[in-house]
Amino acid sequence: MVKFKLLKKIVYLISVTALSILVFACKQHIKNSNLELNNDTVVESNDYKYYDIFDISPAEIIIPKNQSNAQSLSVVVSDGNGQVIVFDGGRVEDADYLMDIIKDHGGKVRYWFLTHIHDDHIGALISILNKKSLDIEIENIYYDFASFDWYYEKMGDDAGIYYLFENSINEYNKFLITNNKTPTNILPKDKFPLHFGPSGIYTLVLNHHLELDSDPINNTSIAYMVNVKHTHILILGDLGYEGGNILFDNNFLDNDSNYNVSYHNLDKTNYTANPIEILVLSHHGQNGIDPSIYKRLKPRVVIWPTSKDIYENKHGRYYTDDTKKALSETNNIKYQIKSYEETAVIR
Repeated sequence: MVKFKLLKKIVYLISVTALSILVFACKQHIKNSNLELNNDTVVESNDYKYYDIFDISPAEIIIPKNQSNAQSLSVVVSDGNGQVIVFDGGRVEDADYLMDIIKDHGGKVRYWFLTHIHDDHIGALISILNKKSLDIEIENIYYDFASFDWYYEKMGDDAGIYYLFENSINEYNKFLITNNKTPTNILPKDKFPLHFGPSGIYTLVLNHHLELDSDPINNTSIAYMVNVKHTHILILGDLGYEGGNILFDNNFLDNDSNYNVSYHNLDKTNYTANPIEILVLSHHGQNGIDPSIYKRLKPRVVIWPTSKDIYENKHGRYYTDDTKKALSETNNIKYQIKSYEETAVIR
């Protein structure tokens, strides 16, 4: 009887030990699996920095490096099969570098989307159109501007950029026709492309331009939601506080703690998406939308389309610190990319 009890105790101890080993092994497997799922690779090569973090290859999301010491916004999305979408493009100084990136990715711009009329957003496109080059092809341009009279009331003589832009398109199309090329199509304001390319890239136009008295030109910005193989990018242009509130009230579901990324565009069709992984900060990261919205969006990657001077804010002239504080309170953020440092390629 004593031997039997001893044997029973030994079997019990062996069983408990085996179970403990099994549980530990399972925990290690789960831990290792999670490590594998979050095994991001960030590699620097010359003036480029590659973020292999979303498994969207062959597609790429490119944030070109600023080619001046001033703020600008430029985002390029390549489908990996010779076609790209461009958002804004930056300043005149950015034009040549942007053209090289477009040529390196096939040379065909399927859609060129603009947020608003400021020269740090449309200057590069005006310059590229004025070059009248056949090195790249621009199939469609989308923008939603107010009238010249409204701009002139708010901007004075600076509103002349409105006619510079329209004239550059007209002259570019004359050049294309002369060279037996298809002219660039200007998409109507009520047309919202939802599908681009063979690789699953979608662009949603989230609003019409607003005509507000507060921060008037910035608040005319059009916001875009881009889906690259289920990786979502939100581009806010230069939307200000009031315009940002209107955008989110009209397009995003608010559940008190954060914004659910269930949204609709202007045709009122509802779309339910994964969380916003990549956020391009409004107005270059300072004095844009309410910074508390950034906390509720919970992005994984934040793009600062800014200059070093604005980002560092050494003289306290900007509201960059408010944005930094809000982002510091957002646990999801893993990468903050600054466009003045190097060209970032997210894959």
